[in-house]
Amino acid sequence: MDDLSRRAFQVPQGPKPSNLTKDEIEQIAESVAEGMRYTPSSDLSDLLPEIGGKVSVKDFWKLDGTTDESIVVQPDASFEIFVPPHTSPERDRFTIAHELGHYVLHFLPASDARRAAVTFSASRYGSQRVEWEANRFAAGFLMPRGDFEKTHRRYHGHIGRIAQHFNVSTAAAYVRAKALGLDTDGNH
Repeated sequence: MDDLSRRAFQVPQGPKPSNLTKDEIEQIAESVAEGMRYTPSSDLSDLLPEIGGKVSVKDFWKLDGTTDESIVVQPDASFEIFVPPHTSPERDRFTIAHELGHYVLHFLPASDARRAAVTFSASRYGSQRVEWEANRFAAGFLMPRGDFEKTHRRYHGHIGRIAQHFNVSTAAAYVRAKALGLDTDGNH
């Protein structure tokens, strides 16, 4: 199939579940964060170009015929992550890490043949398993288990302080604490 024919038949492909365990997803997330030299003070927008990505703002509320994808990956593996204009920087960090999870867990494992033939995109409203996997990746990337547990002890479960430490929303820190079976002060 020549390049023109291939482009004519490109169909956006959605993510398929990796079916990895929670622990496997977290290990991958922590490894990716380490490889990208991510720290809680890092600006993810500055780190993504190193792996072919970028972040753009997109108004998902506009009814102008645009799609609702939060990540679009091109056949060359470059990708763009979209965040809405009205969310907090902490919420955007989780969104970016979540979409990076789709890229790492759901796009990269695809065969080279599939990558060459399609544009991959993940909708804001994907399958439950796929979204759960990306959320788990984001939590492990932004709030690695060991660091989170240590920070939780240091701040005696105070969610506000833990969230500030990891530069995430209090809701994200609360969910992470609950997922790890840690008590919280309930302030989220």
